[in-house]
Amino acid sequence: MALIQGSKADVISGLNRETLATLDHTGLHMSPVVPVDDPSGKVVKVRITCQPAYQYRGTAVIQYNRLPFAELAAKFPVLPNISPRATLYEMLDDFRDATSVNLTDEAVEDSPVVALEDGTFQVTLTAKPESHGWYGTGVFTFRDLPPLSLAVTDTSLRW
Repeated sequence: MALIQGSKADVISGLNRETLATLDHTGLHMSPVVPVDDPSGKVVKVRITCQPAYQYRGTAVIQYNRLPFAELAAKFPVLPNISPRATLYEMLDDFRDATSVNLTDEAVEDSPVVALEDGTFQVTLTAKPESHGWYGTGVFTFRDLPPLSLAVTDTSLRW
């Protein structure tokens, strides 16, 4: 599953890769997730139904694995730079821009951003049970953006 489009669109993209179809997520309705016999919540089923005017018709039930928040931080070998805010919901757009991971308030619960002694920040990512793409809990560590004076070293524009 990709991470940039958002959970529902990423599920359809994954389905397209598996079936070699060209389904557009805007023409489909997706049911709430139903956990399969897996206590972790990793494996879920959803029903996908075509809208009346869509190029395909009918409905299908698919089963797939959601991504664990516990493993997200390990995907970044270098801590990303994100402008910290008071809570996760306040920084969702900045989180997407810095990490290319599109989290929404439908998928993740809000939590406070905590400043650590070493100058980094942490936020706990907890998936909502109805999240189409995520499950579990994980801690995500990041750095603040550097001051503008480090990026702008020459103030003479010469034009």
